Formats: sequence, structure tokens, C-alpha cells
Amino acid sequence: MKAVIFHDELALTVKANSILRRIGQRPDVLVEWSVKDWPVMALSRAASAEAALLDALDAHLIMIPVRHALSQPLYFRDWLRRWAGLRRVADAALAVLGNTGFRRELCPDLARFAQEHGLTFITSNAPAHNGTAKRRVRSLLRREQAFPLALGRCSREMTPHAFRNFGIND
Repeated sequence: MKAVIFHDELALTVKANSILRRIGQRPDVLVEWSVKDWPVMALSRAASAEAALLDALDAHLIMIPVRHALSQPLYFRDWLRRWAGLRRVADAALAVLGNTGFRRELCPDLARFAQEHGLTFITSNAPAHNGTAKRRVRSLLRREQAFPLALGRCSREMTPHAFRNFGIND
């Protein structure tokens, strides 16, 4: 399976690789991950964004830092929309990696985006809901064991002006 990790610092890539390796080596999972990583800032340049898109078209999992789950730069949001529309893996997932204080309620836009595009939304510490999350991850892994990361859904609506009230001119 293939994962693409977006990062602001290399430590996040190391952490994500470690998590994926641990998951893949479990005897009940046995998945070998092919991992690509890109700095989030690379998506602000057209050539790099295109290269990252080509890398991610067949990705099963896109991992992003919690900082960008909370507030995506416009170029990152545009890239995610392009990827979601062009991806080749129907059961793809979007994962947020962050500290233990991350709450899924803080990311309504990203959760709504994932839902609209049929993506499994994974956070590092959110509880699963009624087994639905586990079934979707099983489908993603095509195994009978659940992904050790819990899935979360946000209940608030995404609005076209979700970025409002964050700037000096608002």
C-alpha cells in the first residue's frame, strides 16, 4: 500500500513512517507500505504540486500534520481537492498526525471534505463510532483487523467561508 506524508518538519515524517511500519508488521495485518513525503510548502509551487499529485494518485493514505488539518493554506486545500477528484484508489484515507491534545472537533472543514469525497478520516486519538470506522479501515486494508488509529468525524458543517474571522480585516 502507498502513503504520502505531508510535513512541516522531518520529525513528522519519521513519526509517520514508524507508525506505518508498526502497523504493517503486525501479524494480523502484514502490509508493506511504500511511503513518499513532501513538505507542505512544496504545494505552493506549481511544478512541485504537480509532482506531488502524480506521486499521490495511487495513494491509499494521505497523512497531514495537525496544524494543516486545523487551517489549510489555500494552495494545500486546492491540492487536496485535485487529489480527491483524480485519485485512483476508491477506499483512500486522510489521516491527521498530531499531538495527544488534538480533538477531532477542531477540524470540521477537513472532516466534511473527507466525507464529501468518500475518504476515511483518521485521527490519532479520536474514538471510533459504532464500529463503522473499523469496517471502513478494514476495507482500506482489505484485512479483518482494524487499523490501530481511531477514526473521527466532525459534526459541524463546512462553509465556503470557513476561513473568515481569522484575519485582521474581518
